[in-house]
Amino acid sequence: MPDEPGITTPGEDLELASVHVDAGGDAPGSRSAQLKRLAEVAAAVSREPTLEGLLRTVTEGAREMVGAHQAVTSRLVRGWTEAITHVSLSDKYAAWRGYEQVPKGLGVLNAVTRTNRPIRLTPQELVRHPDYRALRDAPDHPPLPNYLAAPLVSRRGQNLGLIQLSDKATVDGAVGDFDADDEALIVTLAQLASAAIENLELVERERAAGERVDATARSLKLLSDAGEALAENLDLDATVRTVASLAVPLLGDWCGVHLAPGDDDATADADGAPPRLAAQAATDPQVGQVVARAAGALDVAAVLHQRGPRTFDRLPATMLADVERALPDRALGPG
Repeated sequence: MPDEPGITTPGEDLELASVHVDAGGDAPGSRSAQLKRLAEVAAAVSREPTLEGLLRTVTEGAREMVGAHQAVTSRLVRGWTEAITHVSLSDKYAAWRGYEQVPKGLGVLNAVTRTNRPIRLTPQELVRHPDYRALRDAPDHPPLPNYLAAPLVSRRGQNLGLIQLSDKATVDGAVGDFDADDEALIVTLAQLASAAIENLELVERERAAGERVDATARSLKLLSDAGEALAENLDLDATVRTVASLAVPLLGDWCGVHLAPGDDDATADADGAPPRLAAQAATDPQVGQVVARAAGALDVAAVLHQRGPRTFDRLPATMLADVERALPDRALGPG
């Protein structure tokens, strides 16, 4: 699974182990202290503006609350092929912080995402679980001595991902078993995270939809204005100049309008004259001059010949070189 180093501090293992030592009051590790920390994590999650930040907050909070050496939270966008994951490991597993293999969605975690139910397993229960695969699909994965996981579930009951933990810390360094309180904490955190993920992604979809609506409105206005220009002016050169000026900056920083040799220009056809740059417009005159010269490297004739739109996904190397020489601080990207 993709890995990002968790935040660790000296003496972390001992601090983790103290989580379940005290049982009373608001002492570190008490139930009330864990619930207080859960509330703090929930508040932080609700403020996260990005999915990556949200997953990081959930993962770090889950590992701290329960006192585990390993924690990972995954958002399955379109299954495991498009999973966004954050991993947090204590110093005990520092050697695995560079592990980057993408999960295949197999093993015990598949039972969590398939059933949308939490799983809590001791070492013995883990190896006896019907979905247990002994990490043979991920041979370099950190060892999993035990397992606790809770699903991320949408309001419609669809799986969004999961939170996973392993290796609960103890004072003597042995592997501690997760208990019912640990499971309740992680299930509650998973429910809060699920709602936050859906809200965040809804806002993003609405923003993207708004941008598409705005882009469509701008395009329709351009077509309308261009149509009026074509209808009102019989001077071809003046008309294409108007069209070019309408396209900038709506569609780009530079616009050139090329015209093919006229059908009545027999000499031009015979000589194979290239299309001429009849008009151009640019947000910056210097950029316009340079790009207009460099645009000669584009196969404009082929575009006119196919009588349809064409996108140049990659600009010719000669064009890029010309722009870089003339405008070294404002060079075009390779695509």
